[in-house]
Amino acid sequence: MGNEPTRDEILNVSNFLEMGFYRVTENGQFIYADSKARKFFGIPPGEADLAKHSITERYIFPAERELRIKKLRDSGGGPISSVISIRVKGETRLLFDQCWHDSDQESETCYAGVVKGIEDRVLFPKMFDEFPMGVYELDDNNNFAYFNKKAREILGFSTSTGLLGKNIGDFYVNEEDLNNFSERVSKDKCAHDVIKFKDVKGKLMEVECFTALIDEFEKARWGMIHDVTKRQRYFRALDKMPTAYYYIEYNKKEDHKHRGKIVHCNEEFAQIHGVSNKEDLIGRDITDFYADKEKAEEYYRHLEEEDKKGEAVHGYTLELKRFDNGEVIHVSVESHLVKQGGKVIGREGTLRNISDKIELERQVNDTKDRLDRITADINNLIHTFLHPVLKFSGHAELFQQSGTLLYQSERYIPHAKTALPDLGKQLEDKLTLITEKLGDISGISDLAAILKLEFEKIRNVLDYNLLRAQKRSRLLANAIRDAALWALEVLERSGFFNINIKKGSLADVFTDEFIQYLQDILFGYLLETSRILKGETEVMKSEVEALRRYINLGQKRKYIFKKFNLNKILEANIATFKPVMAQRDIEIDYTLPRKLIAKISENDIDRVICNILHNAQKYSNPGPGRFVKIKAKDLESENLVEIVISSLGIPIKKYELDSGNIFKFGYRGEMAYHTDRDGTGVGLADAQEVIEAHRGRIVITSEPVGDNNLLPNYQGPYITKVTIRLPKS
Repeated sequence: MGNEPTRDEILNVSNFLEMGFYRVTENGQFIYADSKARKFFGIPPGEADLAKHSITERYIFPAERELRIKKLRDSGGGPISSVISIRVKGETRLLFDQCWHDSDQESETCYAGVVKGIEDRVLFPKMFDEFPMGVYELDDNNNFAYFNKKAREILGFSTSTGLLGKNIGDFYVNEEDLNNFSERVSKDKCAHDVIKFKDVKGKLMEVECFTALIDEFEKARWGMIHDVTKRQRYFRALDKMPTAYYYIEYNKKEDHKHRGKIVHCNEEFAQIHGVSNKEDLIGRDITDFYADKEKAEEYYRHLEEEDKKGEAVHGYTLELKRFDNGEVIHVSVESHLVKQGGKVIGREGTLRNISDKIELERQVNDTKDRLDRITADINNLIHTFLHPVLKFSGHAELFQQSGTLLYQSERYIPHAKTALPDLGKQLEDKLTLITEKLGDISGISDLAAILKLEFEKIRNVLDYNLLRAQKRSRLLANAIRDAALWALEVLERSGFFNINIKKGSLADVFTDEFIQYLQDILFGYLLETSRILKGETEVMKSEVEALRRYINLGQKRKYIFKKFNLNKILEANIATFKPVMAQRDIEIDYTLPRKLIAKISENDIDRVICNILHNAQKYSNPGPGRFVKIKAKDLESENLVEIVISSLGIPIKKYELDSGNIFKFGYRGEMAYHTDRDGTGVGLADAQEVIEAHRGRIVITSEPVGDNNLLPNYQGPYITKVTIRLPKS
């Protein structure tokens, strides 16, 4: 058959993909056809005389056959591949055909090939390639024979060639799960479960799997997979929630719009319905729980009204019947639609048992009182938490003020006048000089020889740490601190501070000036740490205050407006964040006018600026070149003041900005989740409310840096800019 390696490769592929093999003469008469090829071409299994069957006669378009022969000649013998259209017993079939010139047949020109029926698969890839769930097909050995783009991405492959032929069992974390799932498929013809998977790089995930046997094969199967890792974490968190939660998927075959099976619920939901095990409720129809069918119809109408408006259902009172004793209970329902790919697939919500409230009071104001008590408890908890924060902040500030006064009056401040890289080099030079002096007297002093070895170690470790730290502020400061502390400890252990030793020759090496220098480094480090701690506590106070306002959402806020120089707020926040950002190697730059007067609520605007700067720090892009820029100016012609805070960081998606979602209470941007950044989702919502209360405006933009707009899926750093405009009065 000409090229032997090519032939072997093709035959191996044909065997794996369940293809048929055949040979024909140039005029189309069959010389050989295996059982699969006979099935595809409609040749009886026991037919001995293959010569009376012609492949040419089976072509719907004879010219297609002639064209393939020409392509084979032009290619020098192939192989060539294409989809051919044939007719067998009046039935149209599509076959994937790969053929080549067969030089082993000396008596006549002959062609060989492999084929596979694909009439039922032609549209399959097109239908599912952009499907939001992974779709796949396995052969009878559980190897991947087909998969769409999403399946490939879930399993961690960037190209299709890597996954083709892989065994699905390789992606199971537990072999027991594989065996159990396979047994259920064999027994019931299909199975559906959430299973622990690992992708090709070993990343663990939880995958929802649905698999069914393919009718025409004994063991081959198809299925769908969906990465539900986040959803399962969400479900596990909800399991611990004291509020009853449920999630249902609608039955597409039912005419009743609101019928659906329970896919997940927590223990509280089962307890409300008088069921000891929540698993007993999975698969039950949600409508089975309603005690009064007429009131249920009213509930359906209310759902439809809210669904049309795109709103969730809040606080709807519904009557349910317990399973254990038939008791009718009253619940308050919170519910909204669940969509996937723009289509409604179900509904999720929460229930609160309000039977006691209905029976005892039945008044809306009582509900408000109950919520007010809960809010008060939370506020008390926040106050309890805030008290030690404020106390700690006060101690840090007192230490900082006292230490600064002490330095200004009595000591030289290395940190205040010397940049960290320069200070590190300065300390390294001093340690080198000390080592040389100790070497000069080591012949007359055993202690000097010992100290020489110790100080050589200190210098070498410092040199290594400075090189490793490069320009990273936190590592530089730690390296300098550790070296100074180590040097003082060595002197302490050696007994140097004993008055008799200090009078000896070592006193000329370790002068009071050098000892004071080491102590100043440590004291300066403590001062810098206190400034960072002070900044962090200020940020914490601001976030807690924003959270307190979130808890009290709905209550009327009180704003006290007075003329104030905004520069004082900006400068105070810059002073707070400068040491905090410096230890993360974020450069903070600012341009402020001499005065920026506006009529504002001072504490509220201060909290807004603090939260925005905290976001700029928290969501900064990893790596070098990080910055935060602050620019303020007086727009005299418009009677406005403007503050612009920009930073290099992770992007905010366009739809989040256009829809205003980024300003919703509790909302956190998608990229914040993707990059595992912590947050509460209340800072920007609070900022918008405060700015609008000032009759001002806050606008956020997020644009890629340079050519990063050519990268897909918001990759690369973005410049996020927050612009605040406030009227002067």
